[in-house]
Amino acid sequence: MRDYTDNVDITAITSRPRHETADPDVLIVEWEVDGTALRTGRPYRMRYVNVVRAGAEDIESLRDYWSPLAAGHALGRLGELVAMQEGAQ
Repeated sequence: MRDYTDNVDITAITSRPRHETADPDVLIVEWEVDGTALRTGRPYRMRYVNVVRAGAEDIESLRDYWSPLAAGHALGRLGELVAMQEGAQ
């Protein structure tokens, strides 16, 4: 996510549904952003899911889920992602 704001111009957060869980210290939040990939001019719409565990005084953990393939496509870097995956095998 290095240099994220140098690569993407976020114009709106379009969705933010929250989901309660059986554990009152855990919250699941979905959110979606709209914007433009600056390198390609392609629309950038990314969906995220965060799983947050709250502690007595602070956030204990945060897990962030998103699609590297969708980001790679919008940023014109899908080939690099595929090459990285092939090199890892």
